[in-house]
Amino acid sequence: MMSTATWPEQWAHTSRRRPAILFAALVTLFLFAAGTAIRHHLTGWPSGALYTAMFGLLFAELAWFIALTRLRPRKSGAKPLRRKATGDAAMVLEMPYSKAQFTGFALLALTAAAPFAVGIIGAMDKDRPQVDRAALMAVVALVLLSLPLVMLRGSFALGTVQLSPSGIYHRGWTHESFLPWDGVAEVRAVPHDGPEIWVVATADARWHRRRMTRLWPEDRLPDLPMLRILGRDLAGDPALLHALVDHYHRHPEDRAELGTDRGIERARALASGA
Repeated sequence: MMSTATWPEQWAHTSRRRPAILFAALVTLFLFAAGTAIRHHLTGWPSGALYTAMFGLLFAELAWFIALTRLRPRKSGAKPLRRKATGDAAMVLEMPYSKAQFTGFALLALTAAAPFAVGIIGAMDKDRPQVDRAALMAVVALVLLSLPLVMLRGSFALGTVQLSPSGIYHRGWTHESFLPWDGVAEVRAVPHDGPEIWVVATADARWHRRRMTRLWPEDRLPDLPMLRILGRDLAGDPALLHALVDHYHRHPEDRAELGTDRGIERARALASGA
């Protein structure tokens, strides 16, 4: 069942032309690299075939990532939404970030680092070692591999948006913030880098925020007190999340149902257009 939650008018004219052109260019580069790798293999140049194949794989992954984050259709229904217990045993209504996108970040870093790791071996040929070249490639490889390491530490983590009776918790890829409901001034649908949800705070709001890492800041804390939720990062339909946040902002009497079966039922009703 496709979600029929009302798509905000502000998002209706979000152009996909540029990501579509970029996707087509990356697919073309992948096909060119794949053909070149096959030609090198047939002409007896295995190292050339290996390098072009690795770059072809990188182009393919980038094309997939563009399709996932910029060209993907709206997700179905309220399926991604779930009840979840927090650390203090309270129940919340959660919309998680995309696991595929999270995995994609790691795959891209590993694939981009692979040619440099192989280049280190080639540069350290026993007959003519090129120490400077090997050192430079090692630095580049380590920079790229630092992303999976940061992910393993949990500083770069799978994000989430959690709605509770007390407020909204937003864990981005590299930051976290919390805004109580009484500190919400308005909920906006903003057509910026794709569909975005801006939960703007009042002037005196108690806005709690923390940056988790300075490495690989895929998302940043806003300069102004607000929650900025990028629709492309969500596992589900951003229009449904926007409708839920807007509803509970406007109807404080319903917030007690967040984290309960009634909250899930309301989300399903919004997703079905009921």
